[in-house]
Amino acid sequence: MAKNIKQQVPDLLSGVSEVSPELFSLLLSQTGASESYLRKLLREQPIKLHPLVEGVRQDHPENFIRTLYALADLYPTQPKQTRAIVLESKGHAALALGRNPQDPWRKLVLVHLNTWLENPRIYPLWSKLQKQNAANL
Repeated sequence: MAKNIKQQVPDLLSGVSEVSPELFSLLLSQTGASESYLRKLLREQPIKLHPLVEGVRQDHPENFIRTLYALADLYPTQPKQTRAIVLESKGHAALALGRNPQDPWRKLVLVHLNTWLENPRIYPLWSKLQKQNAANL
């Protein structure tokens, strides 16, 4: 495949309604891209992504919570895969916090990711309570 993967992604997704984990693996092998770069390119496309493909989005609070909820829903049937995705996200957040140690968003992201990793099944309830508590302050 040519080096400019970004320009080829729309053609590779032609006729696809959702990118499943299986299709993601196929795209990885076809493009030679890294998982994180391919995931970034796919997020830019107007196509539905399976939660294991989308991963944990840290670009906006609503996307962050939505993707963690989706992974918490999958956890009972796919614990290893969901946990690996959240651990990867935690690594990215820790690196970002290392570059800017006073970043309140990254500090909050790490609290949420650590809580998810401690108990993914209660994470949705915990995050709703956190939101309610923040609104009451």
